[in-house]
This record gives sequence, C-alpha cells and structure tokens, in this order.
Amino acid sequence: MKISKGFLLALLIIFIVTFLLIGFPQEKTIANQQKPVEKDLRIKEEKKVEEKKITPSKEAQEKYDYDIAKILSESQRNADRALNILSLVAAFICGLIGLFAVAITIAGLTGFFSYRRWVEIKKGIEEDVKYIKEVRNRAEQEFNEMRKEIEKKEILSLVEEPTKELKEKLDEFSRKLEFFELLGLPLKPLDYINRGWDLFYKNKSEFAIRAFDKAIELEPTNYGAWSGKGRALLELDRIEEGLKAYEKAIELKPDYEIVWDNKGIALGRIGRNEEALKAHEKAIELKPDFAGAWINKGVSLSKIGRKEEALKAYEKAIELKPDDEIAWNNKSSILIKLGNIGKALEACEKAIKLKPDYGGGWYNKACIYALKKDKENALLNLSKVINLAAEYKEKARKDEDFKEYWEDEDFKKITS
Repeated sequence: MKISKGFLLALLIIFIVTFLLIGFPQEKTIANQQKPVEKDLRIKEEKKVEEKKITPSKEAQEKYDYDIAKILSESQRNADRALNILSLVAAFICGLIGLFAVAITIAGLTGFFSYRRWVEIKKGIEEDVKYIKEVRNRAEQEFNEMRKEIEKKEILSLVEEPTKELKEKLDEFSRKLEFFELLGLPLKPLDYINRGWDLFYKNKSEFAIRAFDKAIELEPTNYGAWSGKGRALLELDRIEEGLKAYEKAIELKPDYEIVWDNKGIALGRIGRNEEALKAHEKAIELKPDFAGAWINKGVSLSKIGRKEEALKAYEKAIELKPDDEIAWNNKSSILIKLGNIGKALEACEKAIKLKPDYGGGWYNKACIYALKKDKENALLNLSKVINLAAEYKEKARKDEDFKEYWEDEDFKKITS
C-alpha cells in the first residue's frame, strides 16, 4: 500500500509535538526549580553565618583567599549547570526514543499494508497465469486440429487451381497463426509453409517467399518449403532462382513428383522444352495418374512440334480427370493446330461448360470462329474474354488466328 505525503507529514507533526511535550517542559521545570533552590541556600547560609557569627580572621582570609558564601554560591551554580545539561540530555534521549517509535510504527504499517498488497497481487497473477494457460491449451488443441486438417489437402501442380475450401482453410489458418504466435506457441515449419501458400494464393508472392524462408530457417531439409519457395519465385518470373529452389527440393526428396512437374514448367518458360519434357515424364513415372503432369507433358510436346503425341497426352489427362477444364481447352488448342476445327470447338465448349468464367476457353472459341471466318461470333467471344481478363487484348493483336482482322475497325475497337 502506498503511503501518502500527507500521512507522513502528520506523523512528523506528531513527533515534533511529542518532543516538545517531553523535552522542553522538563527543562523549563528544572530551570524554574533551580531558582528557589539557589535562593533558599543563600538564605540558609546567611542565617548560619548570622547565628554562628564566626568569620575567619583577616589574616586568614588574606592568607588563604577564600570566602565561604562565594564558594557555596559557585558550587550551586555548577550544580545548576549540571542539572540543565542532564535535562537536555534526557530530552534528547526522549526525542530519539519517540523518533524510533514513530519509525517503527511507520515501518510496521508500511510492511503490513505492503504485505497485504503483495499477497493480493500474487493471487491476481496466479489467477491470470492459470487463465492464460487454459486459453493457451485450448488454442494449441484447436491449432493442432487445423494442422491435421490442412495436412490432408495436397498442394497441387502449378496448372491446378486449389479448391475454394482449401483457400478458405489456409486463410483461417493464417489469421489464427498470428494469435498463436502472440501466445508463444511453438510453431513448426509446416505452419510457415501453410502461411506461405495462403499468401501465394492471395497474389502476395514476395511475402510468401519470406514465410517459406522462415520454414527453411527452422528446418533446412524441409523439401516442402523449398518447393513452395520455387513456386512463388516462378510467379514473380524469377525463373533461375525458382529452378534452384526446385533442384534443392528434388535433392532432398527425389521422388517428389509435384516438384519434378513444376520444374518442367519453369524450364518450359525459358525455352528449355526438351528438358521440360523429361521433367514431366519423370513426374508421370513417379505418379502415373498425375493428370497435371500429363497436361504439362502435352504442352512441352506441342512446343517441340509433336502435336499428335500432345493430343494423346491431353486425352490421357481427361481420362484421369474428366472435369479438368484446362485439359479440355488444351485439347481444343492442339486440335486447332491439327486443323480439326469441329472437334476443337466441341472441346472448347466443354471447357467453358465446366468453368463459365474460364478465359482460356472463351479465347479459344473466338480463335475457332476467326479461323472459320465468322467475324460476328469471333468478335463476340473475344469481347467476352477481354471482359474477363484485359491481357487478352494484347494476345489477340499478335495471334495469327486473328491476322485477318488486325486492320478491322471493329477488331481495333475491341482490342484497343
């Protein structure tokens, strides 16, 4: 308990008053008592002198130089001074005793109230610690359940969009992760990997790389962290860095089919198509039912001019995953190159049916109508895809399929 200044001032005033009552009155009383004593002694001495009337002879007084009355008076004064000194000493001692008593009282009161306050604080802290532990334990239990749930959901190839459910789970996990960090829960590399994927799917690849790096810092041999970092680097077109990250992941886990497939995509982006094809084939060797790897194999085959083989790769992907709009749309693209416009349109329509807002499907449909010289439908479908994604304007201005319309005013109006 904190003692106020007013309380201390009151104690000081009590001490001064006590000192005055104990010390100075005694001194004054003694001083007042000394005067009658001195007067009485002198009267008695005079009476004795008168009664006896015995005085030393003049010769004796001159010889010994003494005066009885004078000697007695001097002795009395010395006694009075001694008594005054004793009174002052007594008053001083009383004052010290009073001060000591006040100090002990203050110390006792302070100690008593401080002890009570300390006991209350200690009790409050213990209750808070108990509550925090309970909250922390509940949070850790909930966190572990979320970890297990997300671990069951595999992060797929670059060409495969994650489900809405997975995105929502990652978002919820990432938000709660901040709270768990504040509680001081021990975090695992997987926690930062999941945060990295959440940031990646939110188009925050720079921040995703930091999360993956944190996971690598905690566990340098975590191939999942290296794979995630490689994917985020590819998203930022830092292809060479991404390839190094993928190679590190493969070094740590040679049978990691997703990394082999993503490495093939990275190689394809810098024109190393033969190497890309081998990487995709390695992914398929490790996991024959990997539909994404079959799609990417078809892309690599198409780039090196092996169109018939590319078509078979897309058909294999559709066989494994019939509802994959990318596989259907890529099949449409290769059929266009093979000159089979009719089947190309059917494949394109299937892709749009599976995903109505799929820009690639609408663009291929526009290309097909342009090749059929159906300007109205070509520009109609091109307008739809541009409304979905503006980057298709630039693509159409360079695509040979629209060459016939490059100087057309209606085409220019749509793509300008």
